[in-house]
Amino acid sequence: MLLPLSEQELPYSSLGCVPPTDEPAPTTITAARHRFAYERISAAGSTVHMTGDGGDALLMQSPDLAIRLALHGHPLRALRDVHGWAKLDRTSPARLLSRVLRVRVDTPPHWLTPKALGLASPRPGPRALRYVGRDAEMVAIREIGRTAYADVQFASRFGVRLEAPFLDRAVVEAGLAFRLRDRGSPWSYKPQLTRTMTDVLPHTVLERRTKGGTDADHHLGLRIRLHEVSALLDGWLAGHGLIDPQAVRAELRAAESGKEYAWGALEPVIAAEVWSRTVTAYSPPQWLRPLQPGMEAEEPA
Repeated sequence: MLLPLSEQELPYSSLGCVPPTDEPAPTTITAARHRFAYERISAAGSTVHMTGDGGDALLMQSPDLAIRLALHGHPLRALRDVHGWAKLDRTSPARLLSRVLRVRVDTPPHWLTPKALGLASPRPGPRALRYVGRDAEMVAIREIGRTAYADVQFASRFGVRLEAPFLDRAVVEAGLAFRLRDRGSPWSYKPQLTRTMTDVLPHTVLERRTKGGTDADHHLGLRIRLHEVSALLDGWLAGHGLIDPQAVRAELRAAESGKEYAWGALEPVIAAEVWSRTVTAYSPPQWLRPLQPGMEAEEPA
């Protein structure tokens, strides 16, 4: 089923209609699009929707893989792949490696206040080593698996049970069973799927060589909703001394300009602000203590 998306379903739309979840849902920024999809799914009589969450973390190849190949005894293959990634990115191999290593440095965003940094739990080891180590996929899958539950709660509000097969233990074990050098390259897109599911996937899917991007939608959505999103910043996070709202506003203006931007650093701030407002606005949950033998029923706590 193809969904006829309009300007109303662009990223950053309908942020005031995000339902409460245990933590900020990864789909917060694209909530309008997901809400539209879940309503269509439910109206069609379906109650289950499968998502690809975790698929890229488990199966996607990237320049990071070349670094891991070199660290695990495949320097010639790593060199070949680096040249391939550089050609795809229309840059030099040296510049590509410099960029990959630079973005893995664990430097916190400049808009976080000292209070926020003090509350954050420190993670052991440099981020670069975590993401190129032997268990790099598991590091990412654990984070995705935890936050995916918020998306499950989001979908349940519309009567849809969300399932993420790529986070199932059996699928994860199957994906990690591939040797490092067989997990893809600039010339082979997700071979774990294309070579093992030839009789299942449509030919057009088997012939895919790249992953689609939605950056243009995020630029356009932010440009249209910039005033509304900017107004959110004088809210819960700023009120609790966790962010510098003016610094985040400067980042929003840079992001909506259309230049290449690291959305993964900025959008969680907006999602956290939306989540905090939503949770605060909703009635607190009513907890019931289990009745023990010989005890009388208690009022909701």
